[in-house]
Amino acid sequence: MARNIVFENHQPYHILNRGIDKRIIFQDTIDFYRFIFLLYACNFGSPASNLWRRDVVKAGKAILAGEKPPSKFIQKEHKQLVDILAITLLPNHYHSILAQRMEGGISIFMQKVGVAYSKYFNLRYQRSGRLFQGPFKAILISDENYLLRLLRYIYLNVLDVFQPDWRKRGIKNKGEALKILNNYRWSSHPDYLGIRDAKLITTKGVYNTFFDNFSEEGRNEYEKFLMQWTDKELKKIDPFILESDGV
Repeated sequence: MARNIVFENHQPYHILNRGIDKRIIFQDTIDFYRFIFLLYACNFGSPASNLWRRDVVKAGKAILAGEKPPSKFIQKEHKQLVDILAITLLPNHYHSILAQRMEGGISIFMQKVGVAYSKYFNLRYQRSGRLFQGPFKAILISDENYLLRLLRYIYLNVLDVFQPDWRKRGIKNKGEALKILNNYRWSSHPDYLGIRDAKLITTKGVYNTFFDNFSEEGRNEYEKFLMQWTDKELKKIDPFILESDGV
């Protein structure tokens, strides 16, 4: 559970966490698919026990392809806990924008995901103890301007491997940067661009509101918006990312 915060229904929050000691928490595609599956399953119920690894990978691929996983993979179904507005998974951390649909929704959802993934990870890699550095971090996004700026920041995190200094120096090769973002599976950016329509993102309201309902002009504006990052942006959104230079 996050510290010192009372979540309001239908309000967006930046939710993030990283591996303890910045350790890698997604070591291969199987780990990524497991987390994708858990984000979906824990939002609508609980992941079935004793699932074969190949079945979870299949379910994760189905979710990213815009299909529901087989019903047998989810048990104890319940009402949707949260809206997932955006997500980016990196090897040692994740960022998301969530809005709870009911009282306690974010806390319940994040606890379910964290416990389930930690249990899976420790079993697979024969380790014990905490996987994440602590309770997930959360901060309310109360302004639409900051919501857009944060959305851009979350998606641009993928560029850390391509250009580690992008936060302070801006994006040097915008064409290559867009290519990397468009082909990165573990982010909802491809869903915002219309390349994919994953079941993971429960609402694209941010895109519909600010980028002209998926029109060609809207997509062009969205890409232009992503590439407008400058070194000044980090200072503007620092209170909303709870970090000064990446996780």
